Amino acid sequence: MHKEKSITIVSQRRKITLPVRKILYIHMRRKHADVYMDDGKSIETRTTYKEFYDMLGDDFIEVNTSHRLYIGGYAGMNQGMISDSTVEGSRIGNEYLVSSDNVAYMSAGGFAGIDAASGSDADVRGISGVTISDTEIRSESVAGGIIGENSYALIEKASLTNVYVYGGREYAGQLAGINRSTAAAEGYCYYTNARTQTKTGKAGVIAGLCEKPEDYDGMTSIIAVRTNDNKTTVINGDEFINYGKGAFFYEFRRGKVWIQFYDIKNLAEKW
Repeated sequence: MHKEKSITIVSQRRKITLPVRKILYIHMRRKHADVYMDDGKSIETRTTYKEFYDMLGDDFIEVNTSHRLYIGGYAGMNQGMISDSTVEGSRIGNEYLVSSDNVAYMSAGGFAGIDAASGSDADVRGISGVTISDTEIRSESVAGGIIGENSYALIEKASLTNVYVYGGREYAGQLAGINRSTAAAEGYCYYTNARTQTKTGKAGVIAGLCEKPEDYDGMTSIIAVRTNDNKTTVINGDEFINYGKGAFFYEFRRGKVWIQFYDIKNLAEKW
């Protein structure tokens, strides 16, 4: 009888035997490693690079972490302005690419995978007045309904209807998977039947990860979102949160990021 190949590691002071065929990939972090399994679980261990190499033998494949992929409905990398455009009935990205095809990281967005710096700080960069509907955006790394990873762009006056965003192990957001932009919106974005999900990462109604640049001290509403129905849903693993009609405001205040929700009854007091 054929014996299934397996490896043994130590995690939380316990020996664990793992079938090789169920390991998706191993992320090395200096003296630690995270072993990601096909059931969505991750196991932390102090097993070294050499020890994995010796145990796996021919099954050991090293992936160069510089292999980063950016996918968007209009552009992989946006360095300008996308406006008055539509994405409809599409499937953008694939959650399986990161663990295959030598891809270490993928950022997927409805319109752009990433917003990158252009030649001048004065250049206008943003996504405004766009519409996306009946579309899925999927990545095992980072995914956003409008843009995957956003450091500079203005996001405003976008309409999202029946948009599903999935960022498996890192970040997912209905507007951006990661948002670090300080560009201030002048109008609402609108959600109808918005669903955002991760398996082991962090999902958010605006962005999975919201970070304020260290050198930015402004106090302003950066993004405003209106929810048009009672179906705005955020799923993190087994945790399920549903929001009703109202509005979200993503702000930088007192050196921190604030995301606040106002239901429809209290909305007039805010904006």
